[in-house]
Amino acid sequence: MSPLGRLPVLDDQGAVVWSSAAILQFMAARYRCDSDWMPSDALGMARVCAWMTTADHAFPDGQHDRGVGSRMVGLLQAMDIQLVASTFIAGSRPTVADIALYSDIRSHWHLRSEEIAAGTICPWMTRIEALPGFRWCTP
Repeated sequence: MSPLGRLPVLDDQGAVVWSSAAILQFMAARYRCDSDWMPSDALGMARVCAWMTTADHAFPDGQHDRGVGSRMVGLLQAMDIQLVASTFIAGSRPTVADIALYSDIRSHWHLRSEEIAAGTICPWMTRIEALPGFRWCTP
């Protein structure tokens, strides 16, 4: 279903969407809850998209190459700086960018556990885990 033959792919009542970032954005728009998972204002949307793009570059879907550990260092440093200024990665409320980044970091914890445990990353992960309905599923 994906033109590149990769996972993940979502088929939601005939609407086929691929790429984890696109799936999260689609789900936020289609099933809008009482929270702002994808901001509707231009700046908020741009911030969320920028962080999701950053996550995609550090952790390409389905690709687990040797370079992911070194790319993760830069991502963790950038996140640490951002999380000093805000509760969640794109502002004061959780967004799909937080979900994307949490999933990637949790899945690759073993590569950079010392960097993750230091600074603002662990408290941010705790805030994500405290969200209503949160459940971590290991593959």
